[in-house]
Amino acid sequence: NLTLATVLPPWEELGRPGKDVTTFHSVKASVTQPCEVREGIRSKFSSCKREAAGKCIYCGRDFCSLHGELGDESQEVCSHKVCAAKRTDLVQHLAYKELVLGRNGNDSCGEPDCSSAPVVQCARCQALFCINHLSAHSDPVTQDGRRGMKMTTLCAHCWARRSIWTRM
Repeated sequence: NLTLATVLPPWEELGRPGKDVTTFHSVKASVTQPCEVREGIRSKFSSCKREAAGKCIYCGRDFCSLHGELGDESQEVCSHKVCAAKRTDLVQHLAYKELVLGRNGNDSCGEPDCSSAPVVQCARCQALFCINHLSAHSDPVTQDGRRGMKMTTLCAHCWARRSIWTRM
């Protein structure tokens, strides 16, 4: 049974393949920390300054109760556009994973309406697909502090969501 708390990736490891299923516990914002979310006409130069209530698991910014969603420590997400997109994507991804893994349980390709047997695994969602529904892609990776490219197999869903997770 997948829950948000078991699959939220830590913000330090974004862009690393195979890291979208991990547990991360954020550090509670100190009572004396101000909200770091920028707002208003002068948002380029000033931040909210209200007392922080949480720390975003994606960007690490402290935020107040007006500028983010407070859940348990592993589900605190600020209202920054990129962070909110990541949270929305994660909810959709969990539903997708449940669907394709359910199809895999019936020895079927993860792609809906495909009756072929699964033979290849997606490097990101770990679901199995037939050869027609996975593609090899060059994917950026960070290893030993160096960035490089690595060939990997991804389903169409994971390839499409890649751009969300490489943004900061």
